[in-house]
Amino acid sequence: MLLADPTIIKCPSCGTLQEQPTSLSGNLLGVEYYSDGKYETEMLQKIPKFVRCSNIRCKKYFKNNDNVFAGFNHNNEQNIPCIKPLRIYEYQQAIKEGLINGDESDILSLRIELWRAFNDNVRHGEGIIKDKEIEQYDNNCKEILSLLKHKIDNDGTRLLCAELYRNIANFNECKKLLSEIESLDENKEYFNTIDEMCKKQNRYTVSFSKCKG
Repeated sequence: MLLADPTIIKCPSCGTLQEQPTSLSGNLLGVEYYSDGKYETEMLQKIPKFVRCSNIRCKKYFKNNDNVFAGFNHNNEQNIPCIKPLRIYEYQQAIKEGLINGDESDILSLRIELWRAFNDNVRHGEGIIKDKEIEQYDNNCKEILSLLKHKIDNDGTRLLCAELYRNIANFNECKKLLSEIESLDENKEYFNTIDEMCKKQNRYTVSFSKCKG
């Protein structure tokens, strides 16, 4: 992966500047896919979708999109803080407070990012969701399912919802949705992983593919 001059973004509330790494190139070599839809690789720069302002007098949450672009930090001439991925409690705050440049449609994206942040405990931590977080985790999954309930009209959404039901240990609903999948041409490996874990009554996110190039 080749890096370029960092991008500068500006908080739409107070104007505070932050920078984010920018890559000239990247690839999917060694990418690992997970059943919650997240993927990880060291060879491709991932930019956070949502950001918290670094100004302690502001600390507002906002979407990291083209509207907050403020230029490039050529040769690191400006000494400004780098953006950081939101943590679990920050996603929860962003959902509660809302985004200063967002709308209701962003709540679904925030909740999906929160879901995946919880699942990072499984990916990189204890291999389970912590006991003290189980209720929060389950409630967030149920909120996502509620937001998606009128949008289950394609196999991708059916698989996503099946995974959410599996994650809250509702294996019957998971099986029901899997039975409604219309085509496995593009989703066979993903389907087989969720189906196998459902049969084993394993509720946790799992890795299902690793590209070796």
